[in-house]
Amino acid sequence: MNKLELLMPAGNLEKLKIAVKNGANAVYFGAQQFNMRQTANNFSMEDIKEGIDFCHCQGARAYLTINIALKDSEVEGALDLAKEVYELGIDAVIVQDLGLVTLLKEALPSLELHASTQLTCNNVTGAEFLVELGFKKIVLAREMDLVQIKEVSLYLHKKNVEVEVFAHGAECFSYSGQCLFSSFAFNKSGNRGRCLQPCRLSYNTGEDIGRFLSMKDLCTHENIDKLIEAGIDSFKVEGRLKSEEYIQNVARVYRKEIDKYQDKHPGPTKGEITEMKKSYLRDHNTCYLLDEEERTTITTLGSLGLPCCKIIGFKGKAPIVEILQDLNKSDKLTQIQEEEYTNLFVIGISNQGKDLNFARKGQKVVLKFRERPYLEIDEILYLTTAKQFNPGKTLLAEYDVDVKIKIGEKAKITVKIPKLKNQSEFPYEVNVDFDYIVEKAEKIPTTKEIVEAKIFTGFYFFKPGEFSCEIEKSAFIPLSKLKEMKRTISKTIKAELFPTWEVNEKEFKAKKSKFLKRDPFPEKIIKYHDQKMFVFVDESKEEVIDKTEGFEPTKIFYFSDEVGAKNDFPNNAIVKAQNVQNTAELNEFEKKAVAKNWTIVCANIGALQVALRNKLKFWIDREMNCYNSVEMKFLSNLGAEKIVPSVELSLGEILALSEQNKVIALVFFYPLLMTSKAYAKKNVFKKNKFILKDKKKFEYRIRFEKGIMKLYNPAPVDMLYELEKFNKFGSIGIDLKETHTKEAIALLKFYIDKINKKNPSKKSKFTRGHYDKAVV
Repeated sequence: MNKLELLMPAGNLEKLKIAVKNGANAVYFGAQQFNMRQTANNFSMEDIKEGIDFCHCQGARAYLTINIALKDSEVEGALDLAKEVYELGIDAVIVQDLGLVTLLKEALPSLELHASTQLTCNNVTGAEFLVELGFKKIVLAREMDLVQIKEVSLYLHKKNVEVEVFAHGAECFSYSGQCLFSSFAFNKSGNRGRCLQPCRLSYNTGEDIGRFLSMKDLCTHENIDKLIEAGIDSFKVEGRLKSEEYIQNVARVYRKEIDKYQDKHPGPTKGEITEMKKSYLRDHNTCYLLDEEERTTITTLGSLGLPCCKIIGFKGKAPIVEILQDLNKSDKLTQIQEEEYTNLFVIGISNQGKDLNFARKGQKVVLKFRERPYLEIDEILYLTTAKQFNPGKTLLAEYDVDVKIKIGEKAKITVKIPKLKNQSEFPYEVNVDFDYIVEKAEKIPTTKEIVEAKIFTGFYFFKPGEFSCEIEKSAFIPLSKLKEMKRTISKTIKAELFPTWEVNEKEFKAKKSKFLKRDPFPEKIIKYHDQKMFVFVDESKEEVIDKTEGFEPTKIFYFSDEVGAKNDFPNNAIVKAQNVQNTAELNEFEKKAVAKNWTIVCANIGALQVALRNKLKFWIDREMNCYNSVEMKFLSNLGAEKIVPSVELSLGEILALSEQNKVIALVFFYPLLMTSKAYAKKNVFKKNKFILKDKKKFEYRIRFEKGIMKLYNPAPVDMLYELEKFNKFGSIGIDLKETHTKEAIALLKFYIDKINKKNPSKKSKFTRGHYDKAVV
């Protein structure tokens, strides 16, 4: 069995070092741009170089995240960043943008690529597509259970591709890559690393109020054996924004759990597990991995910590508590009342009038707080104080030096690295080329002690080990040359152990220029009646279209069980796949699509692979997050006949895309903001259609489809009243999904009147979405 990977997050260089010191054998981090944690400190290029070298010195791997959806204006910068970190020795980059993937494979073919969880890979067919693109590791969707992971891992291991899964940390309510909530609510896109987490807020169902979209944290350390046996190679921890204590304590526990299984080492102590849970952990379980029933934490928002004190009485105004978890004076406790969190700082502990510095589990003591909280009998207070971060010893590798100095010859210097962490090929030995002819001393000769003092010191990530020196009597080397010798030794070690890779600049620029060549901006004005109209429709709205006089669009049918079951459903129809399909669902869809020769409208990478391997016609829909011209060209070259770009792009950004003849610009649709499996095991709402209302009285539509919860924007994006803004598009689209019958009839009539210049009036509520305001 290969060494299993513990992959830790790093929001800055210090956290990277902490992670490696505490057992991570890989670390992921972002540069200043193009990553999914734009609010983290992130890394300068100097930090990246030092971080890479530190990891390599300790036998760990370093991964850079370039995992946001990229706009046309950003693609070149992302490619240049990838080139720069490749030259610095990065082990891999984590990517979601398919356009960037094609560029990297062409311009930097030796750079290892990992598929981000943003690509929503949750079935074997989707994994097959990513393997064919050249990914060496795939981060699977968080919503998969161990049975499904096992199925995918068996396929990937046959292809020598590794499986990576999130094992600890915060969970997203929506499938990653399928969330537009923050984007439409706050104009801050989760697909671009700026999510403001509206899922953590309270909502009203009309019957109850709670944080219905707030997920429990993931914590799997007690089930590492099951995860390993499912074929997982890399255990990923979430938390680039978390504290040093979090990084230290989580890494320590998971490293020991992995080594316990793989190498029969002792597991983490009870105290280490306690410190991990105190660092930052909401109410938690194994979520989807072990198919837990309860996946959301409706009544609490942040980290609970550990139950520490139970109020059993009062002495005056001071609470008498039963200690459930060891407590120290100066610890911080948290009180939770009606979703409100209050920090309480312990300034006094006493028992029978005697002051104490700590209290142990089972004791009954009186507490004194700095604050004056309102407390009730039987109330539980939670401990959220982790032990202060201990930086520990700096991890340094030893180096040995052997020097032979003879008058009239060059000094012969041999450097030996006895061992680097987890590197089996050591000891490592290299001869240092030092171009200086040793002189004979005129006065005071150079001694062994002088040489050792001047050249054998610690530097970078190395400390002195053994030193030996044979020096001829009367030999002399000036101090300036000894300093130069020291620099040469340092430079030689760095060059040998931390190699950089040079990219042919001329070839790189030529390939970049070829792929980034832009199509001219469309100038031709297209008349309404010359535009092709496409309508996305479920079966309940088909009759509305057929009865609308003067309206003959191309229909795109949403796939459903009803569509799949109808024997008389037409051959050669255009059918849209669901945006999320597991392996069984995708296999059933594939059978129908092949038998009926459908044109597939792809909303996930698995559906795209179905079309490619069966040589079916296909289109690309908005859920594939097509953001830039390189991605447009890539999908077009694969064979896409039509492409609906990401609905996060502005009108100007869509018009600037390549392949304009294939673009369908949506002029009416209800944005699908979230797709979630959180309530697939237990629908706490007891109904399949209802409204979630936020504090601003916005009403979000909730629909359940085969256990999958879908959350829609309160108002549609409706540009029919400004249809003239779309007069440079040859194809436009209307999506009737989520419209009620009267609404559908009214908007189609409005469209007919609009193109016939009857000046209809608009009365319904709507939004322009991102067409007028580009997403951040």
